[in-house]
Amino acid sequence: MKHLPGYLKLASRPVDPAALNSGMEDYQPLLAVWLIDIAQGLGWLEQPPRSGLEGAFGNSAFIEVTGLTDLAELFSGIMLHDELAAMPDLEVAPGQDPDTISEALYTRYLSKRAPGSRPTEDELRVTPALQRRLIKAMLADCRARWRRRGLRAALPLFHNIERLDQLVALNDVEKGILAFAAALVEFPRFRRALSPSRTPVPTQA
Repeated sequence: MKHLPGYLKLASRPVDPAALNSGMEDYQPLLAVWLIDIAQGLGWLEQPPRSGLEGAFGNSAFIEVTGLTDLAELFSGIMLHDELAAMPDLEVAPGQDPDTISEALYTRYLSKRAPGSRPTEDELRVTPALQRRLIKAMLADCRARWRRRGLRAALPLFHNIERLDQLVALNDVEKGILAFAAALVEFPRFRRALSPSRTPVPTQA
């Protein structure tokens, strides 16, 4: 293939077939950061979709993509959206009032008090404002952790986009759009996490 036109020059080696089986876990740092940025950019905290805060942030797809299992605990006293109630790792602290959050969850993200001091019952009382504060803190912490972890540049998706770039000279914006579109197709959980406004429609009056 030495005489191909310049715009059809390909990389000297094809993608390893075994590498094509890379699952969502390999791309999770990117998918999680994308999902968090989109949720914040669309204002899901300030103006939640029709499914509410639980539908946007408490559905199983959002939790799986971001790895934020603490969201399950936050919404454990509420009827959870999607299949969250069936998640085997979901636990509610013994004796916990369903109208309050656990001290551990509050302390992990919001408390800046002196060692040994405990939040009051009023501070732990579940309100929309407290839910938003907690979710905002969780998202910031989660995003920072995924960015520190990073991901490999040699993953098949990026390799294939670079091969395409050799054919048609893509700019960075076009490469980003291609990567996002491919992620929507290849990772159903990521796609579901971006569709929180879908709500069941009753069939009976």
